[in-house]
Amino acid sequence: MHRRIQTFKPRRGRYSKEQVAAITSSAYLVELHESVPLSKHFSSNRVILDIGFGMGDATAEQARAHPEVGILAIDVHTPGVGRLLALLEQQQLTNVRVIEGDALTLLHDVLPDRSIVGVRAYFPDPWPKKKHHKRRIINAEHLDVLARKLVPGGFLHFATDWQDYAETARTDLHAHPAFDLLPEGAHLPLASRAERPRTKFEMRGIAAGRSITDLIAVRKD
Repeated sequence: MHRRIQTFKPRRGRYSKEQVAAITSSAYLVELHESVPLSKHFSSNRVILDIGFGMGDATAEQARAHPEVGILAIDVHTPGVGRLLALLEQQQLTNVRVIEGDALTLLHDVLPDRSIVGVRAYFPDPWPKKKHHKRRIINAEHLDVLARKLVPGGFLHFATDWQDYAETARTDLHAHPAFDLLPEGAHLPLASRAERPRTKFEMRGIAAGRSITDLIAVRKD
């Protein structure tokens, strides 16, 4: 069996009683291998894939701002999954579904082609060592499968505080035949630097003196 590249580092964390309860009982949790139409989980036919949501604050904020849009959020960090599920319950946000697992498995094996209107990848693991660049979730190889899952006109919004990652991703998006990379500062209704909430990873990058880059690309027809 072909072993797929791992794009994440498993992380441990503490669980609150609230997070444990959410993971074990939430109606918003979806099994990774549940290959069913998105229409089963979302009333909207506009669904955004949120890859690596961390502790879930930005996802919940964007779900609250756009209740007319569905968000399929995936992360491998169990405490973060529990916290996002708890936030959804507390704030009664019904337009989000959460998956605990690897985004590449979802993209390759579960998610139908041309099924999502957008992809968000905010501050994913930069894998700074050159020998690990193949593990980056935004790279030339992974752009192929992301393009297949997006509807024509759908967007990819990537943010990072690692300059090397930003430049590599910019080069890959420029070269990819399925994407049009928008000018810096571009604003789409559901994708812009202003639209994106600040995350703790962004704040850490700023505190460390690193610049923040937002890249937005549109899936060609």
